[in-house]
Amino acid sequence: MADVKISALGAIASVAGEDLVAIVDDPSGTPASRKATIDQIKTYIGGITASSTDTFTNKTFDADGTGNSITNIENADIKAGAAIAQSKLSLDITNSEINASAAIAYSKLNLSSSIVSGDIVDGTIALGDIATAAKTECIAIAASDETTALTTGTVKATFRMPYAFTLTDIRASLTTAPTTSGLFTVDVNDGGTSIMSTNKLTIDLTEKTTETAATAPALTDTALANDAEITVDIDAISGGATETGLKVYLIGYQT
Repeated sequence: MADVKISALGAIASVAGEDLVAIVDDPSGTPASRKATIDQIKTYIGGITASSTDTFTNKTFDADGTGNSITNIENADIKAGAAIAQSKLSLDITNSEINASAAIAYSKLNLSSSIVSGDIVDGTIALGDIATAAKTECIAIAASDETTALTTGTVKATFRMPYAFTLTDIRASLTTAPTTSGLFTVDVNDGGTSIMSTNKLTIDLTEKTTETAATAPALTDTALANDAEITVDIDAISGGATETGLKVYLIGYQT
């Protein structure tokens, strides 16, 4: 046939395995025009592995009966500087989900291999993304020694919050329990104002903890600011005045 530019050729409706394409053999040595079938090209692509030096960007390789799929992804094969261990990923990841800025969807993670703290760069996970149960902690305050009988009064202990804190629960305990009539009652203040309603921390007779009290405390202030001054008051003691060893527990999480 007469010389015709490739751009002037008619478009083919579909491609078959025996169809031919033009290639340049040994372009960096002794170039020569050759032909290759579509099947030859597919076989070559199917033999490329993730560990080869070839780089593929924004391309999809689907299993088509000849096993053309990418497996054994190594850290060096993942761009954007992320070091993701193969054991942390399932292989059902499409090309659109891995690029220089997009995060990998949780549904693509294989959590049968636990993620340890060493896999997480400091600052990459916000506190709001962590479940409350996973970040809950306790700040315990001793408001007396272990043996001196307690008396009523304000500011039995004073301390400052080491960071902003969301309060989810509050408790108190004694070393020696009340033994006669009346409730042992404790109040906690944030900057001089109680963080509870009329229902304060109470310990019933013969008990040592507020967890078994007939009336639970009712929190009204759960947002404790960084460096806020917290004070502990004893509002009431039992008739026997036998109580000793008061501790208060602030339960919640950093915010």
